[in-house]
Amino acid sequence: MDEEVIELMRRAGASAEDLELARQVQAVQEEADPPAEVWEDNWDSWLFFMRVAAQWVRTGWTGVRVALDWPGIEVVAKALGYRGKRWRGLVEDLLVIQAEALATFAAQQEQEAGD
Repeated sequence: MDEEVIELMRRAGASAEDLELARQVQAVQEEADPPAEVWEDNWDSWLFFMRVAAQWVRTGWTGVRVALDWPGIEVVAKALGYRGKRWRGLVEDLLVIQAEALATFAAQQEQEAGD
């Protein structure tokens, strides 16, 4: 994650909270040894995820992320030309990313609750 990705997120309508989270992720990645990386085969899916990073469904009072907003993501995907086999492959990748992101968010909440 770098400033270019964060800027793309801002342009795509990411919330201030999501932008701050992205900056926190960037800070952690900069401190990580070795830095986090995305395999080349997954790069296009990761970039697409960054484009739709504001598309989270949140619970009422707490605002906890519970899933990606798939109808919203599908609109973006169609606008960018993802159809057929390409769309199905992207969905498979996004399901993995979504699961990992939700696990990370849950771990962060547990850590914050323990502080």
